[in-house]
Amino acid sequence: MTARQFVYETPLPLTATAPARLHTPPVVVTWRHLSGLVRLALLNFALNVVTLGMYQFWAKAEVRKRIWASVRVNGEPLSYAGSGRELFHGFLIALVIVAVPALMLPLFAVVAFGNDGVPIAQVVLYVAFAFLFGFAVWRAQRYRLSRTSWRGIRFGLDGSGLGYAWASLWTLALIPLTLGWIVPWRSTMLQKRLIDGMSLGDRRFTFDAKTGPLYLRYLVMWLVTAALLVLGPLLATRAGVLAATQMSRGDAATLPPEMVAGGIFAGLLLMMIYGLTSAWYRAAQFNHFARSTRLGDIQFNGRMSGFGLFGLTLGNWAIAIASLGLLLPLIQARSAHYMISRLDVIGGETLEAIIQSAADPSAAKGEGLANAFNFDAF
Repeated sequence: MTARQFVYETPLPLTATAPARLHTPPVVVTWRHLSGLVRLALLNFALNVVTLGMYQFWAKAEVRKRIWASVRVNGEPLSYAGSGRELFHGFLIALVIVAVPALMLPLFAVVAFGNDGVPIAQVVLYVAFAFLFGFAVWRAQRYRLSRTSWRGIRFGLDGSGLGYAWASLWTLALIPLTLGWIVPWRSTMLQKRLIDGMSLGDRRFTFDAKTGPLYLRYLVMWLVTAALLVLGPLLATRAGVLAATQMSRGDAATLPPEMVAGGIFAGLLLMMIYGLTSAWYRAAQFNHFARSTRLGDIQFNGRMSGFGLFGLTLGNWAIAIASLGLLLPLIQARSAHYMISRLDVIGGETLEAIIQSAADPSAAKGEGLANAFNFDAF
């Protein structure tokens, strides 16, 4: 068995790196290397302003091409062939699908049932949008894979987008009914639907993860979250009582600085605790899902850590706030680098035998619904 690691090289300008070693990040990211993305982000912002936001689709395609080209699999780069035009056309189609029902259904409900029809229309819209959100996740994944290739060999995604959307919808409805305990099973089931439908050329991915290994960590996260949901309102109530006491004394304008500082510190502390616990669970889920994924004789291994993921998230938030969102390409590159550099590939004979799939890459249009719901994975 041989061991190969997905290698992430900093997006443009590309630089030569030493041979990748298992369990060792192959590239040290520096600000000098990332200056190309900073310039691209500023250029995209300027063009978006000039075009009143219309350039965002072409900007997204260009950022993806650079990030994809910076990923090396066994020394060969990935290639992204999607275009801004495809994303724009897909968005227009999705906008009609989403906007027309959102505008017409309440009007129809009022005409048919009077004011009593408004709540009915709202419920129907919520359910419809939840269904469309699941469908958008599947379609966006299918589109990105259909536009991604390695050594000229295309990735693909087969299966039913409607089936994925329905599974996402009914399991979403069960989250409050199960007090959240269905979440690990739900994420595993949905991940299996995606991975089992993926292919590289004529070879298919398989996914055999069990939910059991996730539940111990989920128990810890669930208990921490429940405690914070109780503690947060208690602290807020306590702060309200102290503020009311000050007001009753006529000192509303002179709240003690230590009270204000204490409230801010308590709020930040609760957010930090939740963020760390959530990152700890999500890192374990990433590693578990990676170990459960196969491509022929190829096995994957994830090495993500909770502290590392939490630090990445904090850094991304700091960049987003400091740049007012202008450096989104830099944030996407940092996230891709962190994920790819912690994903190992063991085996590899399958790579030498893969041939091109006969699947038609034009079957997938732009990920319009994903843009309509404003979510994206790079």
